Amino acid sequence: MALTLLLPVLASLQLLPRLVSPAANHPAPAFSVHPQKVEYLLGDIVGLTCSAPPAKDRVSVFQYYSNMGWAVSAKVSSGWKHTYNLNITEPRIAGSYSCNYYTGKPGHFVHSGESNRITIRVKDPPAEPTLSVDPTSGVVSEGHPLLITCTAPGDARELRFHFYQDGAKIIPGDAGSEISTAETRTSSMTVSVLSIPRVDTNSTGEYTCQYEEKQSERWILSTRSQAVTVTLKDPPPRPVLSMDPPSGEVNEGFPLLITCTAPGAASEWRFHFYKDGAKIVPGDVGSEISIKEPGTSSRNVSVLSIPRAGLNSAGEFTCGYEENVSGRWVPSPRSWPVNITVKDPLPLPVLSLDPPSGVVIKGVPLVLTCTAPGDASEWRFHFYKDGAEIVPGDMGSEISTKESSTDSMMLTFPRAGPASSGEFTCGYEENVRGRWIPSPRSQAVNVTTKDPLPLPVLSLDPPSGVVIKGVPLVLTCTAPGDASEWRFHFYKDGAEIVPGDMGSEISIKESSTDSMMLTFPRAGPASSGEFTCGYEENVRGRWILSRRSQAVNVTTKDPLPLPVLSLDPPSGVVIKGVPLVLTCTAPGDASEWRFHFYKDGAEIVPGDMGSEISIKESSTDSMMLTFPRAGPASSGEFTCGYEENLRGRWIPSPRSRAVNVTMKDPLPLPVLSLDPPSGVVIKGVPLVLTCTAPGDASEWRFHFYKDGAEIIHGEMGSEISTKESSTDSMMLTFPRAGPASSGEFTCGYEENLRGRWIPSPRSRAVNVTMKATWSLPIALAAGCVGAAVGLVLLLLLICFYKRKKKGFKWERRRRTENDGSISSYSPIPLAMINPDTL
Repeated sequence: MALTLLLPVLASLQLLPRLVSPAANHPAPAFSVHPQKVEYLLGDIVGLTCSAPPAKDRVSVFQYYSNMGWAVSAKVSSGWKHTYNLNITEPRIAGSYSCNYYTGKPGHFVHSGESNRITIRVKDPPAEPTLSVDPTSGVVSEGHPLLITCTAPGDARELRFHFYQDGAKIIPGDAGSEISTAETRTSSMTVSVLSIPRVDTNSTGEYTCQYEEKQSERWILSTRSQAVTVTLKDPPPRPVLSMDPPSGEVNEGFPLLITCTAPGAASEWRFHFYKDGAKIVPGDVGSEISIKEPGTSSRNVSVLSIPRAGLNSAGEFTCGYEENVSGRWVPSPRSWPVNITVKDPLPLPVLSLDPPSGVVIKGVPLVLTCTAPGDASEWRFHFYKDGAEIVPGDMGSEISTKESSTDSMMLTFPRAGPASSGEFTCGYEENVRGRWIPSPRSQAVNVTTKDPLPLPVLSLDPPSGVVIKGVPLVLTCTAPGDASEWRFHFYKDGAEIVPGDMGSEISIKESSTDSMMLTFPRAGPASSGEFTCGYEENVRGRWILSRRSQAVNVTTKDPLPLPVLSLDPPSGVVIKGVPLVLTCTAPGDASEWRFHFYKDGAEIVPGDMGSEISIKESSTDSMMLTFPRAGPASSGEFTCGYEENLRGRWIPSPRSRAVNVTMKDPLPLPVLSLDPPSGVVIKGVPLVLTCTAPGDASEWRFHFYKDGAEIIHGEMGSEISTKESSTDSMMLTFPRAGPASSGEFTCGYEENLRGRWIPSPRSRAVNVTMKATWSLPIALAAGCVGAAVGLVLLLLLICFYKRKKKGFKWERRRRTENDGSISSYSPIPLAMINPDTL
């Protein structure tokens, strides 16, 4: 065995017999091993080193040998030292090892003495595993599972297992096999199983196993187990599965019998039943399996009984059996499947009523109809009141006589009365293969007799029934009486109205409310017609329908025309503090109107924002909204509307077109200046007052006031200069001041704003005081001044004459470029100078 294992190594070496001579011609070499161990493991490689002492003759061959008859020689071309690697593959390699060497050539070798001896010890391999099979006999039926278990002796440790069939290692998956896989560090791993789920002809043969044990971080292979032989046996024949009923269709609640029959003449059988592949345990799905002791009867039959088939009894059934062969139970293949269908129990009949509500007015017919679903060929019907079957004629009833092939029957009470009230049910019987199968009873229906309900009352808003198109129409249905719950229905021209039809809305109220409204938010042509309503009253949980109300007729009328909203000022721009007047005018020739004003969409109440609404007779076709002193709150978008009295009902018009009002700050004060500037004027001397309007308007109009009263041109000998309205100032001149010229003067102006004259506030007041005469020095000075003024006046007269031919004007304005101030000069005509005063 040792030489066999060494053949691959020795193929490259020259094998020489161990030469023995009486005496060595060379000294013995030194022999060593590495690594040095007390005991080597299988798979270790040991280096054997032979070292010859230096000599003049070259070493040709090194030879290694053991006391177990093993030897190997190695030729060398140079050197005095050589190492041979010994692979420890089996325990028999253990022994005492040494070496020697040779010099010279073949036929003339000179050998050395034997080296020192070194003992190599090898640790025994792991113990042989145990191999077992299931079935233990090793005889297995084709198609059945085979389990081969390899068990390593000793405590749990790290192991790796290998299986062999007929000497060849089995790879998982070969021959349909599966080897259980466990982590090598699993502490309980001392067993490995080779599983062949379905045995076939390839599964037969001689099986062995061995394992590897981890020692010193190395896997050490054990010796192989004893062999076990697996042989194949034909399986028992397939059983036969039969049913009762044979069709496989069973009515729910009826018995189902499934019988499994094993062919052949075995002495013992064991039977198994399966549903949808899962084994049935007695009691599953309400089943009972007949139990017979093995060998107590030669009958090879077992019966699965389901006394009352249910929905869970439906499915695919199979069966199988086991046959006792030499004390071992050999399973048969499963039978061919049979399918069981469970037919639903007869469906419930449907019991219907006329009237459907079940509340019947006394003296009115009551009809109960029992209908059997399905397509059976024959039925028989039964009616029950309060649980007792009704015999035709009871309580004045009549049961229609129909052929049994008809799937419904009627129970009629021609005149319902107190005896007709109660709980009714019905049932039927169906002929199934000559047997009458009863159905469950129908759902119960309750019949209540009641006096007729009173008519509801239908009212209209507007009550006249004439409604303007686009205006709301409201119909209210009121149920008389004191019921706790009602449901209402509205009808137009006989058809029920569904909420949303024709733009309608039905008010949603608690059912305990005895009225309900049908609203058309915007009446239109579809709102015209004949309307009725009805209600249902809840009587013990059932809704009883009333008769319909008296009809009311609705007619739609075209909407009112738009009103016209006008402004004063017409421009819509108003000065703060100035009156604002809005006038709403209704077209047409109605006898009565009511008006409404709106600002930014909200109705204006008299007094809001300081407003006043004129109070006029309702026969007047217009109304005014006045703001005596316009302010910021007066700005915005204004509209108006009116209501017209139509047969006692106020019909609202659409709103007018909107007008916009814009507020403007008051005009600034004018400036009133005097000449003489001191305000003290000599009697008989001219007095000139100049009113100047600030700003840059295109047109002005001026007014002068004395002691609060407006001065009319010519009063008190005054003259007001006449200028184009585009001039921003005007002069009031008194050519000869007198007592009437004394007093407090103010002025004001009007500014043209989009065609409307807007008045300004008055200027600050100036006071004019009259002085009676001049003193001599003053007269002398005045004479000098008069002469100068006369000369200037002469020049001015010439200039003014050329500019204006309308008359003599006593004014000239000059506006400075830097501050816009105005200087006024009032020259005195020479004719007005009194020489007596000089």
